[in-house]
This record gives sequence, structure tokens and C-alpha cells, in this order.
Amino acid sequence: MTELRSTVRARCYGIRGNPTGGNVCREWVTYFAGDRFGGLPTRVKAGTVNDAVGKTVCEIDVVAVGHAETGRPPLLMMGEAKWNETMGGSHLARLSRVLDLVRDTGKYDTSRTRLVCFSGSGFSADLAEAARRGEVDLVGLADLCGQLRVDL
Repeated sequence: MTELRSTVRARCYGIRGNPTGGNVCREWVTYFAGDRFGGLPTRVKAGTVNDAVGKTVCEIDVVAVGHAETGRPPLLMMGEAKWNETMGGSHLARLSRVLDLVRDTGKYDTSRTRLVCFSGSGFSADLAEAARRGEVDLVGLADLCGQLRVDL
């Protein structure tokens, strides 16, 4: 698995020359995810959300915003990217907490926002179960490799 991650990482970094897992995932959402998250994104970026209660700033690796003719733009998805870490329930809990903070701002329509975990190392059993229940979308190496046409 480590060799596979290294190969994918080497190929993916060529997308824009910025060697971060978050950048690879943002590129994937922009160019390859299509309407997988409920619409075509007009903006895909990293983001931050202030947590006044926790007195901290929460960073989000991948945020996709859709188009709105009127009203608030839809927040299509929010995602966390971990290249060398197996993602688990704690990652989903964090994303859910940050989505609550975003809802509180009223800036986006979050009624259909998808929470997404991107991982180069896989997902825990509890996170896979949450995905089966529709609580989170999981994007792993197979998704990224298939769309990025990496020859392994």
C-alpha cells in the first residue's frame, strides 16, 4: 500500500505542482467528480470556519460551492483529506461539527451538503458503516487513481 500511495502521490503532484493531499482532492472534485455531490461546483477551495465557542479556527481541506440563481449558494460538499492516515469516525464527527458552524453563519444553503472523507490509507469499519448509512461519502485511492488515469 505504501508503494501505491507513493506512485499515486508522484503522479498526482503533477496536476498543479503543489504536493499536498488536499490539493489533489480539490483538483479531483473540480475536474473529475462531476455532479457526484449534487451539482457542478463553481468554486472548489480550502476553507476556514470560526468556532467562537471553542475559540479556534477550523480548517477544511476541500469545500465545493455550487451556483445559485437567487438566494444563498449551495454548499455542495465539505471534505477532509488525509493521505497517510486511516480515516475514522472522529473525522466524520469533526466534519459534522464544522458543518453545524457553517449552518450557523447562514451564508450557504447547507440543506444537501455532503460530508466527504478523502484518504490515501483507507477507512475504518465505523466510517465505512456510516457511508453505508449515507452519512458520508468516501473517496479513496481507487477513485482518485481511476479518474487521474494513473498507470500502476
